[in-house]
This record gives sequence, structure tokens and C-alpha cells, in this order.
Amino acid sequence: MARKLALRSSFLITISVILLVVISIFKIPSFLVRSELEDLGFKKEAVDKIIDLKVSKDVIDHKLNADNLNSALLEKDFDVKYLYLESYKKDLTSLDFDLYDFLKDHDYSEEELAKLFGDLEDYEIAPLVVFERVNVDAYISDCLSHKSENSSNRLTLSGDYLKPYENVKDAPKEGTIEVLVSPKFALKSNTPDDLEEMSVQYAIDGLILKKEAAEAFKEMCEDLNDAGLGIYAIKGYSPGSEDDKTSLNFNEYSTGLLVEVVDITNENVKDFKTSKEAAWLKENAHKYGFILRYPEGFEKVTGYDGQSNVYRYVGKDLATKIYESGLLMEEYCLLYA
Repeated sequence: MARKLALRSSFLITISVILLVVISIFKIPSFLVRSELEDLGFKKEAVDKIIDLKVSKDVIDHKLNADNLNSALLEKDFDVKYLYLESYKKDLTSLDFDLYDFLKDHDYSEEELAKLFGDLEDYEIAPLVVFERVNVDAYISDCLSHKSENSSNRLTLSGDYLKPYENVKDAPKEGTIEVLVSPKFALKSNTPDDLEEMSVQYAIDGLILKKEAAEAFKEMCEDLNDAGLGIYAIKGYSPGSEDDKTSLNFNEYSTGLLVEVVDITNENVKDFKTSKEAAWLKENAHKYGFILRYPEGFEKVTGYDGQSNVYRYVGKDLATKIYESGLLMEEYCLLYA
């Protein structure tokens, strides 16, 4: 009898030890994880979500920002794919997510992205879709050194990140009204079809545009006239020289979609940017399918001098999207094409 009791006692002790081991494996670490997450500043509901998503290790190892993540984690549409991005800044926009995806796809590391989204604004990050691969620390330092003068309307940089005419690719969507021509994207041809000579009512004698662009330009001029304003085209289609391949391949005028204008009351191009016509075009040109092609203040991104009187026809749909995004044509097309 005593032997049976001893065996039973030994069995119970063994079972207890096993239970303690199981508890130590599964319960204590869970408790410690919760404790670590709470120490990082995560609220109970956010901790529950982190554990449920099985991303505790990522959050703890990288000490992700609890202030930014607490509310984001509880959103119904929270996507664990953007766990790191959600920790970098508050009030993310759709552009943030698109930029993050693009840069991830182009081999920017999570550490680099943390610095970019943590230190810079969207308008400072967006040019990276156009530039050659940058040294992130140097680029951030450059942006911060010009912080007081930069805004969504201007980006001053000391470094040359575009590297124009290097690693050139074929112009995307060549042969369409959405073709992208820049110092990084070259045309294969300068012979667009469907060209039309403009009436001297709207342009200098002999000026030519692609027919669709010409019709849209006429409509825009008529509405400007109705508003008591007026513009006149002074440069349009220009094929470039067959002997000058650089001029040919990168000449956006050879698409028949680029037009240079002046105010009909003042033919001084330099004064155009201060005219009522320039202000009207800035707010309304997209409704007719035109965008300001080379905004002043973005020379380092476009690769061209800023020109307040040069407009590019891309069609109403794309023009409206570019206008509403606040991006340059290069940035929008490379990000979303």
C-alpha cells in the first residue's frame, strides 16, 4: 500500500513538473511578450492585435513606434504588409503607401525607408522614383539643409541625383499622348502622325501640333477669351535635326504635344509667370488635357530649366490625375504607369 502511494505521489509530481514546463514554455513567454510590448507604449487593444497578427518579434526587435501604431493597428483595413511604414509617421496618405511600395520594389532597405519617411515629406521623397539610386543619408542631409526654402512648390537640392542622359531607356508609351520624354527616356522616332497646322488666330504662322492637342488648345483659348484673357502659341512641333541624335531623341517638341505660349497683351516671356493668364492656366489647363511641363523650382527633377509658359498635352484623364496628385509628370508616370 505504501509503495502504491509512493508511486502515485511520484506520478503526480512528474505530471506537475511537466505542466510547469508546458506553462513555462507557452505562458511565461507570452506574458513577457505582452510586458515588452506594453513597455514600448502599446495599449492593450494594440497588443492583442500584434499578437494576433504574429508580428510581436518584428515590433519588439525593431522597437516600432507605438505612438504611430496604436491607432493604426485598430483600423479595419490595417494591412500587416505596411506594419513598418505605419510606424514611421502619422496621418499617412495613399501617396505614402505608393511611394513605399515603389521604393521597396527598387531595393531600398527597411532601414533606409525608416529614415526617409521619418525625416522627409512626401514632396522630398517623390523624386526618388525619378532619380538614380541615391545614398539615403546624403540625400536626407541635402533635403534637410534646404528645409527652410523647400515646399511642395519647390525642391532645391545641392546634389545631382538625376544623372541626365545616363542609363537612358526608351520613352514609355511612345506613339501615344501619354508618352514620357525626359533626359532619362528617349524617343525612337520624331515623326508623329496626325499633325495639324494651327490657325494664326491661336498661334504664329506655320505652328504645328498633333491634331488632338491642337483641338484642345483651341478650346482652351476660347474659354480664356471668354474670361477676358488670352494666350498665343509661339512654339509647337519641331522635328529636331537628324544629324543631332541628342536633340532628336530627347526633343519633346518632336511629339507635337508640347506648346510654348505667351500672354497676348505682353509678349515678354519672362513676365508670363506673373500674368493673369499664367494663374488661370495653373488652375484650369488640366481640364483641357494640358499640364505645366517644367515648373520652376524642380529643375533638379525634370532636368530642364523651369518654364512657366510651356505646357504639355497628355489628355484630360492623365492631366487631371497629375494635377490632383501634385506630382510632376515624371513622378506620376513612373509611380503609376
